[in-house]
Amino acid sequence: MKAALDANVLMQLLGIIGNSLYCPRTKQEITNAEGRADALLERFSDPGFQLLIPAPAMAEVLVKVAPELQQAYIDFVNNTTSLSIIPFDTRSIIECARLFDAQEAKQLKKGGESKAKIAVDRQVVAIAISNGAKELWTHDKTVFKKASRVGLVAKSLADIEPIPAQKAMEFSES
Repeated sequence: MKAALDANVLMQLLGIIGNSLYCPRTKQEITNAEGRADALLERFSDPGFQLLIPAPAMAEVLVKVAPELQQAYIDFVNNTTSLSIIPFDTRSIIECARLFDAQEAKQLKKGGESKAKIAVDRQVVAIAISNGAKELWTHDKTVFKKASRVGLVAKSLADIEPIPAQKAMEFSES
């Protein structure tokens, strides 16, 4: 199974501390986001599972880290079997154009979010769809709603439990 990651989930997976995350459905703050991201990576480490990172999402993450660290993050992703950076290719372009809908036109008219943000959000969803993802993991309300409207299963880190911390074994002297 394939799932795509938006920048906010990818940041947690890479250990880049950003803003607090909130569940797009419940608006509740996500506790132990890093532990949940680790659980997501573990879930997708089995053969036949793949986490897709749309190139625009990877770019969003890289602008938040020091330039001298950017290559290290790319290397980590490239050396992790279950992770793949996916380009905005011809199939994605066609899908992106198809995804423009009345809801987006309304958003643009209303002027709440920038045209650039709306376009990047649509690119992330288009890359997910055109590369066979069934799920899209995000904390962005707009991306969450868009993914749901177009047939992807929209998920957030609230949908996965963190890996339980291993308890240290206690030994008693006898």
